[in-house]
Amino acid sequence: MNPARILVFGLGAAVAAGTLLLKLPQAAAPGAAVTWLDAFFTAMSAVCVTGLTVLDTGRAWSPFGQVVILALMQIGGLGIMTVSALVALVLGRRITLRDRLVMRQALQESDLAGLVRLLRYVAAAVLAIEAVGALLLSARFLAAMPWPRALWFGVFHAVSSFNNAGFDLFGTSLRAFAEDGFVLTVVGALAVLGGLGFHVLVEFWRRWGRRTRAPLSLHTRVVLAATALTTAAGAAGILALEWNNPSTLGALPPAARVGNALFAAAAGRTSGFSTVDTAMLSVPTLVLLVALMFVGGAPGSTAGGVKVTTVAAVWATVAATARGSGDPVLFRRRLDRDLTDRALALFVIALVVMLAAVMALLLLEGGGFLPALFQVTSALGTVGLTMSGPAGLGAPGRLLLALAMFAGRVGPLTLVFALASRRRRQLYRYPEERLPIG
Repeated sequence: MNPARILVFGLGAAVAAGTLLLKLPQAAAPGAAVTWLDAFFTAMSAVCVTGLTVLDTGRAWSPFGQVVILALMQIGGLGIMTVSALVALVLGRRITLRDRLVMRQALQESDLAGLVRLLRYVAAAVLAIEAVGALLLSARFLAAMPWPRALWFGVFHAVSSFNNAGFDLFGTSLRAFAEDGFVLTVVGALAVLGGLGFHVLVEFWRRWGRRTRAPLSLHTRVVLAATALTTAAGAAGILALEWNNPSTLGALPPAARVGNALFAAAAGRTSGFSTVDTAMLSVPTLVLLVALMFVGGAPGSTAGGVKVTTVAAVWATVAATARGSGDPVLFRRRLDRDLTDRALALFVIALVVMLAAVMALLLLEGGGFLPALFQVTSALGTVGLTMSGPAGLGAPGRLLLALAMFAGRVGPLTLVFALASRRRRQLYRYPEERLPIG
């Protein structure tokens, strides 16, 4: 099997194993009824680091069940083949050529050289970031709960935040911390770091260790600029649209409104945590969040979406066409034509899949167009924000969202690989003819 198929089957195996573990009697909290569909949907959401839930994670699942969900989030965020390779390294097993090919695909690297070293850097960076986040959150939670519970809550939410999974143990996401700048800063920082991608984190990790002043790669510069731009623009839009809404930001002090708007813009692209009731947001804000969820994070990250680099490449192509130049350029670097073609194809296919899934959800469950669009985009973008929650959907609607989460997690990787692998030598060309457009 090619690497794309191995990634798909590996992720599917993780979902199947998670479903079986969550259906065990030990996984459910006393008095909680967990069906096979509940276990499957929760496992799919955790492995695809989405955060859409049909059961209250803190109440419906026992400590064993919560540990299973945490493990699934970590596996889904790092990638099943990345985790397998790490286990192999710990056990002293040799990393085969096929393993390296799949790792290259999972980590979105361009060559095979230094993959094992890169994997070690990734593991060290992830563990260090999650450990610091867990300690900071545990210290904050100590003020409200005993230390064993505070430590578990800190670890769970640090892993959930960095992997952009959006699972919480409070039952209302982070609404209780809407005025707690410390918690929002830590959770938001973890989500942004996870959404930057392993390539960016490893590049900074190497620069910090070597104390080098070499210029950042184009990938890192585009990811940082696009992340900052989308977050700032999203926060400004949310702040302007929700400033006087008494059901959302309008009920908070001015300083807290700014902080919550920034948090909503960052979490809306990736993690899915919320500090206000999403259903009470205005229609323009919901549309803005749909756009942010569609964009997502960076390639090779724990976030979903079509990725900021894809949008940047599409924008560079549009800008080059508008100014009459044939070369798409980002940071004074010309983009390869094959890359921009694949970016445009990925962008268009993602739009088509999203609209098809929205139509299917409307046919299966009914309801309004905007709630269906919001729900489907959240699933495909592996974000986890929701206006009403999948618990109100029937079995067909839940299965559709589960399929959308799976497609959103593996789709961009396999699609880009398929488009790249299908490129072949063309022995002839058809006659050219003009076609009016616009």
